Amino acid sequence: NQMTEGHVSQLFVKWSDKIGTPISPHRFRHTVATKIANSGCNLKSLQQLLGHTDIKTTFGYIETNIGDLRKIQSIL
Repeated sequence: NQMTEGHVSQLFVKWSDKIGTPISPHRFRHTVATKIANSGCNLKSLQQLLGHTDIKTTFGYIETNIGDLRKIQSIL
């Protein structure tokens, strides 16, 4: 059997019900992209994995790391 968009949506509804917080496939995609970027992955590789033609779109998926901001602020 091939997985469909409906299967994925149902899975996220089930997970949302289980944890008591709504989550979406798109939010999950942002979270995974951030985790991969923070692991030190080459950002061009991440861009290719996500299927983005423009690296700016990939940067938009990566959430700001508050710990990194604090480190930078302490240096200043």
